[in-house]
Amino acid sequence: MAKSLELRNIGWPTDYIRRDPDMNHIADLRDVIQRSDKNYPFSDPILVRQLDKPALYSMTMGGKGGTCEYELLKGLHRCLALQLNKDKTVMADIERFTSVQIASGEALFAQYDDHGVLKVSIKDRAHFIKALRSQPYKWSVEQVAERFKISTASVSRIARNLQATGPSGKPRKARTKKGAPAETFNSSEWFTILGELTKAYQENLVALIKDVTSVDPDLFIIARGMLDELSAARNAAGG
Repeated sequence: MAKSLELRNIGWPTDYIRRDPDMNHIADLRDVIQRSDKNYPFSDPILVRQLDKPALYSMTMGGKGGTCEYELLKGLHRCLALQLNKDKTVMADIERFTSVQIASGEALFAQYDDHGVLKVSIKDRAHFIKALRSQPYKWSVEQVAERFKISTASVSRIARNLQATGPSGKPRKARTKKGAPAETFNSSEWFTILGELTKAYQENLVALIKDVTSVDPDLFIIARGMLDELSAARNAAGG
């Protein structure tokens, strides 16, 4: 059962599924809070894990450092929106994880939803996969694929997307001397990913309809235009 917790009592996640919070999304959520007469206007509570004992965090969900009894797992954007609105509390589901679950990455994976393929960008999924594949978790490609419910080939493609960009997210410069040549765009892989998105859409339509108002409407305009252009090109080629 969800419980009201003080934001200052929740520590910033040790590892986070995304590379960075989306500031535009935080502003949108703050607008939702301001237009609502509820203290917590969101349908789902955030998710935190209870610590074995209070610990000092350099940053809490209250906006500054402090000693916390909980660590955030899921709901960073909602917490930051509440913080931006100068609210003090949040509704949270509380879970306990054993030291083995934390060390193995199970607590980290709790941030990922089954329909996360459509809620988390390719670059952020690549970041998340890298975290799971690195110390201290060291998940295998097969383990990642099984838990993400995608193929091992898809895991490799997503990971390569991260390798092809620098820390800023911009494409790395192509190597012109020694080393492997820069990877070029592969249209067949793009259509494979489109197929995965279509399958995820069909299997998670209810969840998508529930969350659709949180998505930038320009994304739908771009996607519709993209598919219209590809369909027109296919028809023109007699496909």
